[in-house]
Amino acid sequence: GLAGHVLGGLCPGGDQHLVQPTGKPGCTYSYAETEQVSIDEVAGILGEDCGGRRCKSWTDFRNNCSNSAYRQMFNPTTGKVEPYKYCVEYDISPLC
Repeated sequence: GLAGHVLGGLCPGGDQHLVQPTGKPGCTYSYAETEQVSIDEVAGILGEDCGGRRCKSWTDFRNNCSNSAYRQMFNPTTGKVEPYKYCVEYDISPLC
């Protein structure tokens, strides 16, 4: 059965403006006007420094990031982290 579960539901008026959900049946979520967010923004790439300015895109970050910690890669042949000409935004751990 559903004992102990709260059934979901859009809060009254929650499709026109953001309403604070109460958690009670019929009011577990609401939403406001949507907006588009880039994956670069979510990943933090747009917050990185690209030569005294914020990076504008993944390509800008890849080519121009100022943080030397990102300019390295894991070389599977040697098993070591080595300097690299591009900025790498993902985990370079050999365990990944």
